[in-house]
Amino acid sequence: MTVRKSATATTEGDSPEGPAPLGTALAGPENGQRGAPAAGGRVRSVALTIVSRYWLVLFLVIEVVTFSLMRRDTFMTSANLHAILLLQAVPLTAALALTLPLIVGEFDLTVGVVTTGSAVVIAGMMRRLPTGPGHCGGSAGGEVRRYVEGLLTARSK
Repeated sequence: MTVRKSATATTEGDSPEGPAPLGTALAGPENGQRGAPAAGGRVRSVALTIVSRYWLVLFLVIEVVTFSLMRRDTFMTSANLHAILLLQAVPLTAALALTLPLIVGEFDLTVGVVTTGSAVVIAGMMRRLPTGPGHCGGSAGGEVRRYVEGLLTARSK
């Protein structure tokens, strides 16, 4: 094992090029070169990559399985699934509205206001109209509001 002294600290196991990446072993203490990944390092690295990317999906699966086993007669029913999907419609719409601005490197602060306004318009229209026209009217109201906000923003610059 090499020990290198620097102005800041003593570092064990580092090569002259800097610290070795996680999951790698040094080739030898005399030359300080990095070797191939350690025996279980590659598998561990792949597992950590999968968990770090898909932890939310994994948690959702664990949650659904747990509640399904605990409450078989109430949780895993079509009525409950329908209610869960209805409750997630507004956050899903907001997430989709934020996707394009985030891809181009911008962040749109008006998404929350427009989403809330559209949800209120949809709720008001669905009291008087069937579901389909209510959703279309609420979406159209949100688009008109976004258009007006865009015009005001462009004129103010």
